[in-house]
Amino acid sequence: MTHLETPNLLLRAFETTDFDDVHIYAQDPEVTRYQSWGPNDENDTREFLRRSKEAFQPPDGDDLEFAIVERASSKVVGGCGIHCRRKAFREYEIGWTLNRSY
Repeated sequence: MTHLETPNLLLRAFETTDFDDVHIYAQDPEVTRYQSWGPNDENDTREFLRRSKEAFQPPDGDDLEFAIVERASSKVVGGCGIHCRRKAFREYEIGWTLNRSY
């Protein structure tokens, strides 16, 4: 699975070129208030993008992060993911983060 599409959104793997859009919401203390991470500095955001890209490659796929892209503007407005917590029990966690402007 490379991406999911709706009329208004595209969910796809994060790309290095998403840095500016991602860092806008990842550095926002209000956005990251209830997350287990952040607010991010620039190095944190670069590391997130690197890890996300690596995890999206087979055969891993236990931790997938999707960029949420607004189709009309092609801007990354957030991210969502599914993360394996305990594989033996098929226990997964889903989460999402959105830029406050969207």
